[in-house]
Amino acid sequence: FRKQICDPIYYSVRISEAPAHGKTIFEYDAKGVGADGYAKLVRRIIQVLSLKFRKLSHNRCQPNSFTLAVMML
Repeated sequence: FRKQICDPIYYSVRISEAPAHGKTIFEYDAKGVGADGYAKLVRRIIQVLSLKFRKLSHNRCQPNSFTLAVMML
């Protein structure tokens, strides 16, 4: 399961406050635990997608629109 589960994003009041100030968590509290958790999630998604793209290019497959849509999930 480790390959499928991401690290938790810990709750912080700052995460809830950011939208009220019209800012992202990265703008509002860039060094907080909430921003750190979301940054880890983004890095994980990029890592997974890049592996999928590498597999496609390695197999010399041309991704169709369905494959690309699934990869974006």
